[in-house]
Amino acid sequence: MVVIDDFIKNSRVLTKVNYDPFFYQAGKHWWNGWWNTPASSLRHEVINHIFNENPPVAIQAISGFLHEANIIKSDAPLQMEVPKDCILRTIYYSDPETDNSKGGQLQLGSSENYELINPKYNRLVIFDPSQGCDVQPVVEGVQKVLVIDLLETYPNTVPDLLF
Repeated sequence: MVVIDDFIKNSRVLTKVNYDPFFYQAGKHWWNGWWNTPASSLRHEVINHIFNENPPVAIQAISGFLHEANIIKSDAPLQMEVPKDCILRTIYYSDPETDNSKGGQLQLGSSENYELINPKYNRLVIFDPSQGCDVQPVVEGVQKVLVIDLLETYPNTVPDLLF
């Protein structure tokens, strides 16, 4: 597991993430990476920033990135479904209001033996999802996160996949 606070240093990118109305567009999206297709969205730019420009971990041969922005609140918990070919999962806390929320800790490990990671604005968490992961309920406020899965193969089993 890797946890990095204040990950994105580029204020231009942070400002764009905070004000882009399409960044939190619903649905699962696929990008087959900078080595195949130039970035065509702000999410692609963020993924490129994380894994190409400032890689905190070495990545193996992957087909691409399954990514989904989520707005987590008390009446809308995050469901942590993990694709079967996912080799790494990344959670990026992308909204400054996250720091004003309560609850919503990332739970890594089994239900009996786990570690809690507190949500924090501009925090990047990378982990092996095969160990188990969940998000505890948000009690107060809202958390916005970008979930990025690094997949070995194209996810042809994901319905309504967007590009």
